[in-house]
Amino acid sequence: MATAAAAPVGREAELAAIADFLEAETAACAVAIEGEAGIGKTTVWEAAVSGAAGGGFRVLRARPAESEAKLAFSSLADLLGDASAEVLDDLPPPQRRALEVALLIDDGEGGRGADRRAVAAGLLSSLRKLAAGVRVLLAIDDVQWLDPSSAAALDFAVRRLRDEAVALLLARRLDEPPGDRVLEDALPAEKCLRVTIESLDFLALNTLLRERLAVVLSRPILHRIHELSRGNPFFALELARAPARLEAGTLPPTLDALVRGRLAALPDKTQAALLVASAASHSTVELVARVVGEPDALAAAEAARIVELDHGRVRFTHPLLASAVYTATAPAQRRETHAKLAGLVRDPERRAVHLAAAATGPDEKVAEALELGATRARARGAPAAAAELSEEAAQLTPADRAEDALRRLARAGYYHFESGDSRRALVLLEQVVVQLPAGPERADVLTRLAGVRSYSDDLQAAADLFLQAAEEAGDVRALKARALEGAAAQLFRQRRRLDEAVEHAKGSAALARELEDDALLALALGPQFVAKATLGRPE
Repeated sequence: MATAAAAPVGREAELAAIADFLEAETAACAVAIEGEAGIGKTTVWEAAVSGAAGGGFRVLRARPAESEAKLAFSSLADLLGDASAEVLDDLPPPQRRALEVALLIDDGEGGRGADRRAVAAGLLSSLRKLAAGVRVLLAIDDVQWLDPSSAAALDFAVRRLRDEAVALLLARRLDEPPGDRVLEDALPAEKCLRVTIESLDFLALNTLLRERLAVVLSRPILHRIHELSRGNPFFALELARAPARLEAGTLPPTLDALVRGRLAALPDKTQAALLVASAASHSTVELVARVVGEPDALAAAEAARIVELDHGRVRFTHPLLASAVYTATAPAQRRETHAKLAGLVRDPERRAVHLAAAATGPDEKVAEALELGATRARARGAPAAAAELSEEAAQLTPADRAEDALRRLARAGYYHFESGDSRRALVLLEQVVVQLPAGPERADVLTRLAGVRSYSDDLQAAADLFLQAAEEAGDVRALKARALEGAAAQLFRQRRRLDEAVEHAKGSAALARELEDDALLALALGPQFVAKATLGRPE
């Protein structure tokens, strides 16, 4: 496989190892590029992507940012991009509909919601179709910022890839928890190459500074830069941009302070434009111009190599610069920027995220927007995103609307459970139960809590909760029927109190018949049948 035309300074060995590995592996495999912040992971990742494209790979890429981590399927949309048009028509209808909703091709109205398993299955089918004619490279930079919905779909797909010609190329920080490295761990160990990016030596760093900055620094200054940066290219470049301060011995106490000084030298309009770019997900030149009111506000930042403008998209040349822009800005200015963005974006989820970031305290309108965003995320098959938005909605609900806050917190619990986070679901649902008075509303939450308990194999506690819910359901027949069916099922699973399980199931079935609810009736007849069979009853 061909490598990039010009390898980054000092990274020839790493790129050669990646190229050799990808050329040797014809089935599913993964390369993980790891290192500390600023060490050059993105530079190596970009060069490896270029080499793979030159070697015949079909590259699907995503570069998630911290500002996008709350947005459902944002990275999946980047990865599939234009390729989705090639595969959607050939997918089974449930997978096609789910992907269309997840990727915002379809608005999901009219009951066309997305099941997250169907989204994941659709991604797997898409990758298999794309890889049928050419090798596919899934290239993801800063993989730690993958939104949970995209990460879950990718994990599902990668675990099922074996002989398909699909390779992963991931770049991540070394300080990421090992438990979060699920994508490459989904493949056999021999199918994964880990490449750790180390510090540059003195000669390589000198060459890098000369090539990137077109300046010649004195040897003592170069040694000082290498010593202070410890061979970290990003740090070294920032230090070299202020050689006078190095010579004068007035070096700022931290790199962060040095970067902020570089940003502060830009025009006010440019700083405002950079703040918009750092606060917005998928920021564009048009969006930045609409917020700051000046079409060329980013020109100075582009000239200073702080951002790159690519087909209308705005990208920071390094994630640390985006972080520095955002954190260096006064909180009030950040809130004002998010408020402006909320007024410009159409997507309910993105609007809700911006409104929450603009809020100074509890606000019912913001809480309602977050709740709407959560509902939308859930409909797109992204329960993890829905859970986070619902929790935020509960936190921003005014104190005089306690019932609304508890409802939103309960929904967060339901969504966490759907996303697979039973532990968080238990915490939230138990928190809601103790605050609600006895009655149908609490009974509904109790049935949810009982369901979570049952999946944790706490069967007796689950049965007791279902029975408590049945008592508190009152005249709400559908709720009482669900609770009785749940109690019967949990008692049968324990093989205890089977006579009681039969009676509870009968009660549920009777209510289901009254309601003419065939689905509920089918659920109730199940535990009734198996409990009777276990007891040896002839009927």
